[in-house]
Amino acid sequence: QKNLIIFITCTRTKHTLGEHFGGGKCYHSVMPILTKIAPATTLQNHIAVEFDTQEKYTIPYTDLRFACPCASCVDEITGKRTLKRESVRSDVRPLKVEPVGRYAVAVRWSDGHSTGMYSFDRLYDLGKNPKQNLA
Repeated sequence: QKNLIIFITCTRTKHTLGEHFGGGKCYHSVMPILTKIAPATTLQNHIAVEFDTQEKYTIPYTDLRFACPCASCVDEITGKRTLKRESVRSDVRPLKVEPVGRYAVAVRWSDGHSTGMYSFDRLYDLGKNPKQNLA
């Protein structure tokens, strides 16, 4: 399998990751790495996320809460969202955000929910393509 080439571009140095399957090594992530998460300063009730690619997005608190991937919000067998959009309070806000390893953050919400982990990939997708990822 040494000649296997996959054309995925490294998000940090923009080299082709396929180059590494022939013996080289790449320790870079395919998805951007979260570098900052904080309440948005320009939009009320939004969280601001920044990535190592210099991309910056804001996500409404209600959208982030609705996007929770935990087993209480998404059926573990079918993958279907069980949390209803109308059950997310309009005044919901994060009370605490903590890192989970080097790949996610855990959020404790004002509605008492605290079991969801948001991977950096998920936060990136929610910021970049909100309509597609909240359907």
